[in-house]
Amino acid sequence: MATYARPEGGASLILSFKLHNKTTLIVGSGTLAASRAFAALEADSQVIILAKGGYESACEELQYRAQHNQLRIVDWDDLPGSSGPSSHADTLDNFLDSTPEISLVTVTETLSTAPRIDRVAAEQIYKACRTRRIPVNTTDIGDLSDFSFTSSHRFDHPDSGRKTALQIGVTTNGHGCRLSARLRREIVAKLPREVGAAVQNVGYLRALAKSEQDALDGSLAVPEDEAREEEEISEESSVSTPNRPVPSRSTEENAIEIRRRRIKWVAQVSEYWPISKLASMSEEELKSVLAEESHLSPNTQPNDTKDLSNGDNSLPAVQLSAQDQQAQVSSQPSLHFEHLPIPPSPKSTKRGRILLVGSGPGHPSLLTIATHTALTQHADLVLSDKLVPAAVLNLIPKHVQVRIARKFPGNAEGAQTEMMEAAVEAANRGMTVVRSHVHIFSLHPRLFLLLHPCTHNFVFNSTSGPPKQLKQGDPVVYGRAGEEVLYFRSHGFEPLVIPGVSSALAAPTFAGIPVTQRGVAESFIVCTGVGRKGKEVQLPGYERSRTLIVLMGVARIRQVVDTLLFDERDLGSGDHMAATSPNLGSDRDQGGDRNTLSQSTQQQRRREGAAYPPHTPIAIIERASMPDQRVIYSTLKDIVRALESSGEQRPPGMMVIGWAVLALSGAGDMGVLDENIDLSADSAGEEEVMGTLEKRDRERVQRWLGLGGDGSALGWKVREGIETGWDSL
Repeated sequence: MATYARPEGGASLILSFKLHNKTTLIVGSGTLAASRAFAALEADSQVIILAKGGYESACEELQYRAQHNQLRIVDWDDLPGSSGPSSHADTLDNFLDSTPEISLVTVTETLSTAPRIDRVAAEQIYKACRTRRIPVNTTDIGDLSDFSFTSSHRFDHPDSGRKTALQIGVTTNGHGCRLSARLRREIVAKLPREVGAAVQNVGYLRALAKSEQDALDGSLAVPEDEAREEEEISEESSVSTPNRPVPSRSTEENAIEIRRRRIKWVAQVSEYWPISKLASMSEEELKSVLAEESHLSPNTQPNDTKDLSNGDNSLPAVQLSAQDQQAQVSSQPSLHFEHLPIPPSPKSTKRGRILLVGSGPGHPSLLTIATHTALTQHADLVLSDKLVPAAVLNLIPKHVQVRIARKFPGNAEGAQTEMMEAAVEAANRGMTVVRSHVHIFSLHPRLFLLLHPCTHNFVFNSTSGPPKQLKQGDPVVYGRAGEEVLYFRSHGFEPLVIPGVSSALAAPTFAGIPVTQRGVAESFIVCTGVGRKGKEVQLPGYERSRTLIVLMGVARIRQVVDTLLFDERDLGSGDHMAATSPNLGSDRDQGGDRNTLSQSTQQQRRREGAAYPPHTPIAIIERASMPDQRVIYSTLKDIVRALESSGEQRPPGMMVIGWAVLALSGAGDMGVLDENIDLSADSAGEEEVMGTLEKRDRERVQRWLGLGGDGSALGWKVREGIETGWDSL
């Protein structure tokens, strides 16, 4: 039986009540009652104020709201049963019977600094409400409260000043209300001023994704798999990742596929795009995000030559050949770029240049001097992939235009092709292009940069030469630099490739993992978890002295783990079921169970070499080098369950597998390979040696994860954030 986290009491179940067409009863008439009334009104609730003395005793704000028909004030003394020993109970009983629409009650007259209702009366009110299963909050009397109010804030739109849908709330669960208010203020101060506008725009995008196709296909039933996709943009979603595998986009989509794609793209935009960009997008730009129209086939090969067509305000189309110097305008909308006006290009015969530039794993301090110079001193226009973090984008001067490519699941090939075509088009106009998880372009005599979240980049600059392309990490480590070099060369541009800090090396370092370490790991291998157009790849087999680094595989972690762990002899035991979960892209989701023989054949084909022991250490590193970095440490047999139990995923993520994962933990463990030598020197047979080695390995894993001999503790641990020293760098 698997072990899961033990719940620790003392917290609250934080909820957001939907009060539309419901009534909130507030017992009290002072300023606290007015504050509660305002909060309820903003939640679209009807409000009734019940107080002795009625309107005359109410504070000025409540009187104002009553005069403007925003709420109703009822005089307690005018109600039946308001006199007598049980006046509070009788009065409220009668009132609740006559007002059945009341859904929430809050008593403010028990404020400890100036109580107007004593404990006995408060208990009578509480019991009357509980009898009718109406939740009650009694101010400053915790045992007579079913809920409490958080210290909350609602964000304004920075331009209109109107309230947005974004709210945050902080609670200390009765351990320090003053501190909760202070924490709320500090949280608000640290969030971008425009965050409310970003939420408003994403809400519009979400509604658009669902409503337009509803209008076209109102009679179309929503299949079960599509309902799962819709969870990704639901506030109450249990979906742990926006990156679940999807097939490459077809050139002919049916109505269901269009809707599913739109929903997936909204989830991607919400996860990756900078808050500032989401907040500033116009209605037309929001609509363009979901546009289906594309003149480019997702399967277009890099050496194809064709017209580049963009939106009315994007880069003009050109015939992509080395001799072409003049752009030809097209009115077709771009599938991958947002539309921003571009200054007209002056007549010039000077050719641009292209730079493929590595932008590192994400932390701006890890940019090379060359990359930093290109971003901060030469760019006029930045074309950014979705994964480029805001911390890097914020380095770009304010006058430089930034555009974000829509490289969403199922659409990567088409997006890549259009970005390469756009780079050549800009270079033909005399620009320098920088591309990465950041791309930068520049019109003569200025510079344009392309930024995207891969491992290479381009930059266009007419004054300093060719376009340059900026990519996250290093250009040639799964950054598609190779195909881009050949594509640009075939169009007359020899790109300059500028190395960057690869996440394959930097991310493990941030997680406290040495990819090589004497006595633990003598070599490492870097591979991808998914091939071109979503195809599976062959993973290497187990070698005790080697570290395996898997990039771009967390969304397919179940398949990766199955591939590494199981071969024919494992499948009959049923142990493989413990390491997998249908919630993370199982084969059941893709079309039924596999039989034992076919599964064995698939595993052998997808892995070259021996199966990994189930207790092999693994770390999932998410958003490496960023403030919200998270590392999940576990074993191959428990990692899927660990990931599920840790909340929503934080892409981008990568996996590090092997004994190096635990080498620097605590006091360290540097003797993994030494034991091979010690045991081999014994006279015992090979089978006995392997059995002893496995026993010692299981013991070291137990020490590393803090497991008891009975396995009663969790089979994983989680580390949040990066070292505080990075704040000063």
